[in-house]
Amino acid sequence: MPSWPDIERAVVAWFAPLGRPVYTETGPTVPTEYLTVERVGGVGTSIDRDVDVEISVIAVTRTAMWDLVADVEARVRALAANGDPLGVPPFYVDDIAERFAFAFDPYPNTAARRATATYTLTVRPQ
Repeated sequence: MPSWPDIERAVVAWFAPLGRPVYTETGPTVPTEYLTVERVGGVGTSIDRDVDVEISVIAVTRTAMWDLVADVEARVRALAANGDPLGVPPFYVDDIAERFAFAFDPYPNTAARRATATYTLTVRPQ
């Protein structure tokens, strides 16, 4: 029986080259640049599985936030048909669909800015 990976862990690893901390829950409470990645749903079939992932970008200024959003969007597009982001089996990313584009999302700490997007990753075991 095929198994699928921990998608949060895989996406966190995929964002490592951006050089910013990536968390799967909440990040630091002090203003800084970082990302959060959370699996928020999805559905599966016998082979393919669609996994919904919410990505938030947090930065000190609005300009820095949108610059980081551009980096994240490029990195997400590069994930499609690129195989396993961890560099090892057992799964493959077939496609990426943007469900909700990045939009400003007020952050509880008013000294920081946040934008959030939701993507669907179509994955299959290798």
